[in-house]
Amino acid sequence: MTFDEGSLDLEAVWTQLGETDRPGTHFLALHPVIGLSASIENPGKSLGLLLETRCGIQFEPSELVGSEHVGIEQLNESGRETIRLVLNQPASRGIFVALCQDIVPRVLAQESEVAAATVLVRRFNTWQRFLKRNAGKGLSGIRQRGLFGELATLRDLLIPTVGVAKSVEAWVGPENRPQDFQLAGIAVEVKTVVHSEPQQLKISGERQLDDFGLDGLVIAHHRIIQHHDAGLTLPAIVESLREAIAGDEGPGDVFDDKLLMAGYADHHAHEYEQNGYSLRETSYYRVRQGFPRLTESDLLPGLGALSYTIDASACTRFTVAEEVVAGWFTDPPEVADPGSADETFQVEYKQTAWAPTGETSNDEHRVALERDLKTEIIKTVIAFLNTAGGELVIGVEDDNGEVTGIEVDLLYKDQNSTDHDYYRRELAALFSDCIDNRVHDHLRIRFESHDSGTACHVNVRPSPRPRFGNPPSAPNKKRQPKFWVRAFNTSKALEGQDIVDWIEDHWS
Repeated sequence: MTFDEGSLDLEAVWTQLGETDRPGTHFLALHPVIGLSASIENPGKSLGLLLETRCGIQFEPSELVGSEHVGIEQLNESGRETIRLVLNQPASRGIFVALCQDIVPRVLAQESEVAAATVLVRRFNTWQRFLKRNAGKGLSGIRQRGLFGELATLRDLLIPTVGVAKSVEAWVGPENRPQDFQLAGIAVEVKTVVHSEPQQLKISGERQLDDFGLDGLVIAHHRIIQHHDAGLTLPAIVESLREAIAGDEGPGDVFDDKLLMAGYADHHAHEYEQNGYSLRETSYYRVRQGFPRLTESDLLPGLGALSYTIDASACTRFTVAEEVVAGWFTDPPEVADPGSADETFQVEYKQTAWAPTGETSNDEHRVALERDLKTEIIKTVIAFLNTAGGELVIGVEDDNGEVTGIEVDLLYKDQNSTDHDYYRRELAALFSDCIDNRVHDHLRIRFESHDSGTACHVNVRPSPRPRFGNPPSAPNKKRQPKFWVRAFNTSKALEGQDIVDWIEDHWS
């Protein structure tokens, strides 16, 4: 006997199989071609689901790990392979039936044995992550709102900008990444707050608002109104997205996997039908230097698993328009805007890194000026490392913020004016020589093109330990380690007891 997958009721299948008390294992085929069957084993009425193939596919042992609820195994007998799911304990029957009810239509929709086996094992492992995270239970009210906000961001920001496939791939929150979306160097963290409640953004972990290594980090702050038997429900937005994704089978499968990893299972949908939402307002904040946050570099050694809240009113000066955020997915934002910002506690401009800009009287004078310019670069980086981090922007005049470009540095070294790889290598060599080889873990270098030239942005992350610089010295003179810190919009050298006091204040 076989069943139409469109109206398949597996509970009825196992009920029918359970009508016999004869010992042994009893089967009921679920498809005339694909070797998928339901089974029941007596005595004990142990439920099972089996897929028989000849495809020769072998799964990794890590993919065939069951749980207290459901077991999985791959058998090879007489040239036929069987992947078998089995109910491990009677109390978990509801979970097992829901799992199989979800998996079976996906398996039957495949056109090959390899695809059927792959889908079965992949979806089983997604369920395992769901059960481990949720213990088979539905989402709490807070997590329902959070998922609604993520799906609204997917629908309103990502899909219209980069399309379905890239948007679904970018949704990494269900995979326990620090932020909810990551794409093309841009990360988006979604915070959904009921409009009538205090607008406090709950931050989980010291990495969630750490933009180091990213081109941009944005908080999407949704203010929602919550309704009873009104508004857009969680199942409704899920189905609307499924319809939008339906044109491409791959992203649809990935989307469903991520929904389950996020804690959303279709058999709980009825529990969410009475809660509806209206999206009242959305604000986007760019997380950058000066943003109210705590990151790993702010914590004393041994501290972690940080949780804290930010009042949204403290974020308003970092607001960016939605269309600007959308544009960043294809055209990354500038790290700093030299044309509109003065030097600050965490931003420093340098016109060149090694090329003298004025007249030089002789080679000795030229070399001395080059050495002084490199020292200024090292001084600024060390000061940022020893204070609170910051951005060094090279190729910008410090008195008026005018972009003059790093091209002069490249031409000074007889290099092509567009050879940014060379420039990056020269800076890396300078930092290794004058600081240390491990400092690169705290630095990020990128280039921004302007009408008047290219600016080099060196993003400096605060150091977890004191950092000294060994700037270039004149011939026949020994290098002297220097300790700089940031003081207002300048870098200041400390000596003697002042260094000891600074270290005790910042790292003890």
